[in-house]
Amino acid sequence: MLKRWNILKGLSGKKIDLFEKFERDEGKVIELTNKSYSEELQAFRHCFNLLGDALVFLSLYSKYHPFDSDRKSGAFLISTRVFRSLKAYIGLVRRGYYYDASIIFRSILESVYICMCLSKDENHAKRWFEGDLKFGRVKRELGVYADQYFLEFYNDLSNFTHSNFQAVLSLFKKTEEQGLTKLECASVAFEKESRTAIMIYPCIQVFLLYLLDSIFANELDTVGLHNEILQFIEETVPHWVSILQKYGRS
Repeated sequence: MLKRWNILKGLSGKKIDLFEKFERDEGKVIELTNKSYSEELQAFRHCFNLLGDALVFLSLYSKYHPFDSDRKSGAFLISTRVFRSLKAYIGLVRRGYYYDASIIFRSILESVYICMCLSKDENHAKRWFEGDLKFGRVKRELGVYADQYFLEFYNDLSNFTHSNFQAVLSLFKKTEEQGLTKLECASVAFEKESRTAIMIYPCIQVFLLYLLDSIFANELDTVGLHNEILQFIEETVPHWVSILQKYGRS
């Protein structure tokens, strides 16, 4: 039977501070991520800031034009929630928490999908405010709005949310030693494959920005944000297409 100090102490004989170890490893992963994915992170930052500008303006605008239980109100509220989640998502990705980031991204997909649905119909918006329009029901009743790729992608992400075996296994590093298989899950690490697969997903915020602009075009045009958003999207979409092609997702 292993003694407790054999587990909790390193070769130096000192007790390992796992919290501190995680933070050191996170710092290393952030450094590697910033270096390896500077282009993708810059694209994310630019879109994130523009999305934030639009939401800040709309929040001020709403003081003079109070939001009611309509599609514009719903779109604004959901977009604000997604905006915060995107920041949490990229923070986890940059630190190497790919599994946890996948769970947040699944939630982001749900929110953007609901936003798209209720923005098309005032009745959908009314049902959302009444608590009757949730993602499960939306997917069953309004699946016409989603293509097959979206649904397959969503189902893949669901594996992480529901702790399916293969998804949980991705947390562990498998090594072979003297004919024995060892699984290690001590901290975070920079994993090229996980990182590459998950870095391309934030292009969903470009779609959200487009959706938000299509709903609030008149409001955003009063301060020049409408044209700025359209120009950004025109310049950015080819960029994201090239990234998707680069990573085999086109």
